Amino acid sequence: MGQSTASLTGERNEGVQMPRSAKPSEAYILATGAVGQAETEATVRLAVEAVEAGAKRLVLGLTSRGGDFRQGVSLANILRALPITLDTYNMGLVASSAVVLFLAGERRFAEPHSMFGFHPSSLTPEGSFTPKQLAEARARLLLDDGTEEEIITERTGMSRDAVRRIVQRSSSLNAEEALERGIVHEVAPLVMPPGALVLSV
Repeated sequence: MGQSTASLTGERNEGVQMPRSAKPSEAYILATGAVGQAETEATVRLAVEAVEAGAKRLVLGLTSRGGDFRQGVSLANILRALPITLDTYNMGLVASSAVVLFLAGERRFAEPHSMFGFHPSSLTPEGSFTPKQLAEARARLLLDDGTEEEIITERTGMSRDAVRRIVQRSSSLNAEEALERGIVHEVAPLVMPPGALVLSV
């Protein structure tokens, strides 16, 4: 996930522009890379432009190894709150915090050879820490793990115990295994119709 390359309004000049009169019924955002603050801001900006341009359906094509868990949660919440139908596609690999973002879709799809990756929260320490700081960091990690389990349980219908096993064992699931567990609704390639608006971050 990097810089946007197109605008729905035609006011920016960073890539392919759409005429002001165009009112696409569908918009596609292809997001590749990490989940972070800059990527969240860029995705929200394009999604809001899609709504303002009159699109009724927004498809997020996602491939990401993850990143900031809380940014993933925030972006998922924002996209779900917008007055537009949100569908998501796993374009190859959706892992870590990107799973939470993927689960924001009302309908969720996976490319036939795509993968999902899970793991418990972790911390890479830099510098020195007091015991109190380490305890606080551990508490935040456990809180994030609990939040992740809740979201996956709510969106898939899996039991909390089943979700915990998948996450804590750092499991990888292929598309068919994700389908069996309710993570995706269909395994199928993404086909963009002629005239669809395609954007990237």
